[in-house]
Amino acid sequence: MKKTLLFLMFLCALPDMSRACSCLDPGPFEDAIKSYDTIFSGTAVSVEKHATTQLIVKFKDVNPWKGTPGKQPSVITEASGGTCGYGFEVGKAYLIYAHRANKDPATTQFNTFLCSPTKLLSSAEEDLKFLKALKP
Repeated sequence: MKKTLLFLMFLCALPDMSRACSCLDPGPFEDAIKSYDTIFSGTAVSVEKHATTQLIVKFKDVNPWKGTPGKQPSVITEASGGTCGYGFEVGKAYLIYAHRANKDPATTQFNTFLCSPTKLLSSAEEDLKFLKALKP
């Protein structure tokens, strides 16, 4: 009985793996970018709590690559990497791949997640090379 109780206590102490983020292979980059409503680069100016488990990140110095993110777009993401949230940091520049937060084509609020190709701008050379070739 003691062994069973100890085993159950051990299982309860383990992290909840059902909430861990798991990313699927998005396929070829050229195909993957078609699914995003907007792609832009910008510098994070604030990261604030939004809803219970989300963060809202506001950007400046925005350069649109696809779609129209607006002059000061905001991006909603989950608050932790375990729930697929992207870990934005204030003052750092990013290349953001995002979906509209609602159906309004004029929205400046978007969603992104850990499994998107979003990355630090300093690590986005290959992406930018490809995106520059797409611009008219």
